[in-house]
Amino acid sequence: MSDASLPTLTLQAYLDQACNKKNGDGWIIPYLPGSLKLAFSNEQKEVKVLGSTSKVAYQGTSAATLTVTLLLYRVYYDDWSSFKSGKGRAVKDQLKLLYSSLYQVNGDTHQPSFVTVDWGEDLLLPYAGKKFRGVLTRVDASEQHNDGKGIPTYIKVDCSFTEIPPDVDAKKNSPDLTHYRKVVAGDRLDYKTWQIYGDGSLAPQVARSNDLDSPRLIQPGQTLSFPPFSTSVEAAT
Repeated sequence: MSDASLPTLTLQAYLDQACNKKNGDGWIIPYLPGSLKLAFSNEQKEVKVLGSTSKVAYQGTSAATLTVTLLLYRVYYDDWSSFKSGKGRAVKDQLKLLYSSLYQVNGDTHQPSFVTVDWGEDLLLPYAGKKFRGVLTRVDASEQHNDGKGIPTYIKVDCSFTEIPPDVDAKKNSPDLTHYRKVVAGDRLDYKTWQIYGDGSLAPQVARSNDLDSPRLIQPGQTLSFPPFSTSVEAAT
């Protein structure tokens, strides 16, 4: 497969949820054809009412997830000048930049960067005409080739992004209601807690309410409850 035949997408990191404050320059990165996938789900829960038959009640719409396999290979050139001079960014440096700009927690904001993902004109519904906005929740990198001296020249990077809901939907995450969320691969309890309460540090309290020994002990397919409680009282205990 020639380089020109590979589909590409654009990644841009931001320091704020509104995606106004850029964190570095954007990337145009090739990805594995057929690997771009979107997942959506509406959460339902069986509710039993005394003296009546049980019914299934809508609990809310989970954040969409996007998975894609990025291809880091050869040398990445930031601009035409770097291409002509032969001074590009090696594969290992591309991977370091991907980690530091998209996954690593920022020292100033104390949270990972927000990111927009734009894969061009053929946007999948409901993203026609707009970019996917979310956070990078999981990265699995695997070396595919090296130069024989231990230096990688081609790396596949499986990425999972979780969508940040628009501000107009914030009321759906009211901390005055009990919410139920299903765990998907790559989820972090602190991020899901931040989505609902606006405070990821409450993850230990949520873990206790779900009888978990640790906030890290969540498994894909597991349904977690996020009960209403006073953040100020819980944070002080």
